[in-house]
Amino acid sequence: MRGLTIVILLICCAITRAADLQAMIDAAAPGATIDVPAGVYGPIKTDKPVKLIGHDWPAIDGGGKSDCVVLVGGGSAIQGFVIRNSGDDLDQESTGLRVMGRGTTIENNRFEN
Repeated sequence: MRGLTIVILLICCAITRAADLQAMIDAAAPGATIDVPAGVYGPIKTDKPVKLIGHDWPAIDGGGKSDCVVLVGGGSAIQGFVIRNSGDDLDQESTGLRVMGRGTTIENNRFEN
């Protein structure tokens, strides 16, 4: 039973972290820099220019079902992340990183699966 409790706790923490990162993005002012600590986060989307800076390689995980990162706002930046496990349904054309705005900077990221 103890092993099951630990697994449930880890799953809940992962879901909370994903929601926290999206909440930070949603609350940020245009042009803000968001420092993201190590951890595993779920898919994110921003429709305004923000700079996402990963520390100690945080992972953004699509869970094999969707885009991992969608940057709609022009002038956004993302650096220092592991972006992994985008969806594999060809009808959805999911991707690790979808850029839909001009002037976006993508540097020093790793892409997996």
